Amino acid sequence: MTAAPLVGWYLHDHGAGHLTRFLAVRPHLDADVVVFSSLARPGTLPARTEWVQLAPDNEPEVSVSGEVRHPSDADPTAGGLLHWAPLGHRGHASRLGVIAAALGSRAFATVVVDVSAEVTLLVRLMGVAPVIVTQPGDRSDRPHALAFDAAERIIAPWPDGRPLAPSLAAVARKVAAVGGISRFDGRASGGAGARTDGGVLPLGGGGAAPVTAGPGSYTH
Repeated sequence: MTAAPLVGWYLHDHGAGHLTRFLAVRPHLDADVVVFSSLARPGTLPARTEWVQLAPDNEPEVSVSGEVRHPSDADPTAGGLLHWAPLGHRGHASRLGVIAAALGSRAFATVVVDVSAEVTLLVRLMGVAPVIVTQPGDRSDRPHALAFDAAERIIAPWPDGRPLAPSLAAVARKVAAVGGISRFDGRASGGAGARTDGGVLPLGGGGAAPVTAGPGSYTH
């Protein structure tokens, strides 16, 4: 009997969308999955799923001399090459060290990164194929370009045939447009009292940016 593949999955901790997307995709994966995240472990996890808690990398730390050091003051972008890699931050070093140790000791088939340019590069440097999740919009900054170049595949959660932004057009052969990913997939529709007039209600997902008010729009 062939052993199930081992898949890593990095979850960014900003907002609730990354976790929601993972939980929607997980039932479709015939694999053992190890999740790496500084998000709190959910109360219940799907079968064959491990959760590895990572240290935060965005909190101030106190040096041995008692000085409070803020990661935003520690050249976190490496002069624009990266998105977030603060110098001398123990939490940042710890989280990447935990991921590297797991990749070095276990036979991962791939790691899905949703999302982090730095983790994408780490995974590739460890000799494991990274599969990254992208979002709509032109992400032509240097860190995104590095991540797109290093990725084995790029998951685009929108319909196939949608024109690609310039930042993705250069790596179009790697892009897999998989359609929208929703936690409501597979659920029955509302029934007799359900709306049928095509109205849309946008809902916030727990991120920091508000939904601004405007004609026909809603706030959260």
